[in-house]
Amino acid sequence: MWESWSAAFAIHRHGVRGKGAILDQSRLGRITLHSYRVRWGNAAPAPGWAQLDAKLAAFPPIDVPAVQLFGRDDGAVLAESTKGQESFFVGPYRGEMLPDTGHFIPANAPTP
Repeated sequence: MWESWSAAFAIHRHGVRGKGAILDQSRLGRITLHSYRVRWGNAAPAPGWAQLDAKLAAFPPIDVPAVQLFGRDDGAVLAESTKGQESFFVGPYRGEMLPDTGHFIPANAPTP
């Protein structure tokens, strides 16, 4: 996942190396990958989520100031999929596309 989601960034000893074991030993890996597959239309939502999805869809737009960060080199959340996010906000909103940054923003661009 690291190579496709943050291709320009090397895996370092104290960063993500070893975290794969967490994904392998728990349901977290399967759940995470399934959520992306659903998002991209490559899998059906898990049974039982329809009721929760309907509940979330009924929530009002976000009415607090917000800044949403996106990595331009993110291979998981493609830059073009971030367009139109402002429709979820009624308060002040700003979307920032960060250059030379992948999916793992704190690891890819830890300083401003």
